[in-house]
Amino acid sequence: MKRAVCVLIEHPLAGLVLCVSRGENLLDWGLPGGKVEAGETLLEAAIRELREETAICLNASQLYFVRERTCKGETDYNCSCFRTTDRQLAHYIYEMKCHRSSSEGTVAWRKWSDLVSPNASFREYNLDLLIKLREMDHVANA
Repeated sequence: MKRAVCVLIEHPLAGLVLCVSRGENLLDWGLPGGKVEAGETLLEAAIRELREETAICLNASQLYFVRERTCKGETDYNCSCFRTTDRQLAHYIYEMKCHRSSSEGTVAWRKWSDLVSPNASFREYNLDLLIKLREMDHVANA
């Protein structure tokens, strides 16, 4: 199966997620990410995709693996999600006003509801990820 990655950056106080639109469709939001290239590790691909889509440069120590799950679509991908829980880093990125457009799409801070809306191409993947994250956060805070 083909491989893909995505990167989750949540603002800890604003309840927002850094997202990228699917091209010019501002109703279809997803996490920054994409296909893993030949010879890349999953982490290398996540760092590269985040940089290409958002111009944000993180290093391996700032991301950790969350989960891997099949993402259904025209072509199914085994998608690995990476996340940063560095609150200061997320706040810094938020303050940079990361709203920009590129050939990849528009980068903006959005609510989780945009990632799981019926318009979102990766709705099922995002919904499953949200549930998993909330379970992880609940256990960590217990």
